Amino acid sequence: MDNGAQQIFTLLLSCLLLQIIHCEHTNASHAIQKKIIDTLQKQNLTQFLDLLKKADLLETISTHTISLFAPLNSAFNALTQEQKKLLTHHPKKIGTLHIVEKPLDKHTLSNLGSTHQTIPTMNSNFILLFVHEGPATLLVWPVKKQGKTPEHMATIQGSITIDNGTIHVIDTVFMPSIIPHK
Repeated sequence: MDNGAQQIFTLLLSCLLLQIIHCEHTNASHAIQKKIIDTLQKQNLTQFLDLLKKADLLETISTHTISLFAPLNSAFNALTQEQKKLLTHHPKKIGTLHIVEKPLDKHTLSNLGSTHQTIPTMNSNFILLFVHEGPATLLVWPVKKQGKTPEHMATIQGSITIDNGTIHVIDTVFMPSIIPHK
């Protein structure tokens, strides 16, 4: 094989290998996404799943190491009509408030709570602080108002380990106050 043919062969082989790697990554991502969907459905967190779908966040959460703070269906049912409208008009802003792009299992959250460290959500305007006094509690507020009265408090009802992180079941839907009302 001459030098030109060998270069073409090497280039084609490299392209084929890249395609195989891409397919394997895509298949793994789809498998993780399916497991997340199945877990949310089995745990009856279907309204949170609907929010993730509307916000087009399922692929994002299946390709990152994450912690989801998934509100119970009863938390969605308790929203006012105005809050439900905001949910419809701003699903991504609200959905990203419930996602942290790092693994935070129960042990990690407990350690953060004892040191009072804050955690940025995927919606970078908000942060979480885990407090462990009695029931495990999350406090949420805008970055600019850090240290003031939190906008939301949620109790963690349970935690589920998934392939790429943890789903923490909470009793509150976080609704950012910085969304303009229509």
